[in-house]
Amino acid sequence: LKSQFIALFWRMVESGFLKMWLVNSFAQSVLVGLCLVAMWHHMHITPGKWIVGLKFADAKTNEEPTLKQYIIRYLGFYLSMPVFMIGFACLSLSKRHQAWHDMIAGTVVIYSKQGNVFRRSYEWIRYRITGKKWEAKTIAPVEVPSSEPATANDTVANDN
Repeated sequence: LKSQFIALFWRMVESGFLKMWLVNSFAQSVLVGLCLVAMWHHMHITPGKWIVGLKFADAKTNEEPTLKQYIIRYLGFYLSMPVFMIGFACLSLSKRHQAWHDMIAGTVVIYSKQGNVFRRSYEWIRYRITGKKWEAKTIAPVEVPSSEPATANDTVANDN
């Protein structure tokens, strides 16, 4: 059985299938990376983070990250994923809930000023039914070691 797998592997190498598969996988990774980095850079958010009311920020200033930080963040995924996704497991161990790719890029995930899509939808429906205007509720800021303090509406995502 072992020799059959080895023979199959060598047939894939000789036929060029393995090379074509590797080139295809690399091209897909580059394409997905370009799409993600473009979305992060232009919208500062992904659909999943938009739904739950989160966004990216520079870890030092809590401002929008730079394009360089977004690229480093994406490349950092490839360090976080191997070996049972241990880089993502660091989310629960880090004080600021950062995965390896966030630590490497110097980014952090924070609550968005607008909140999540469900809260905004609820507030819009409530306004349409009752006529009561939406009142922004602030989230108590979490200590952020940086030169600039976090604002009341943009705080570090911390689910303790």
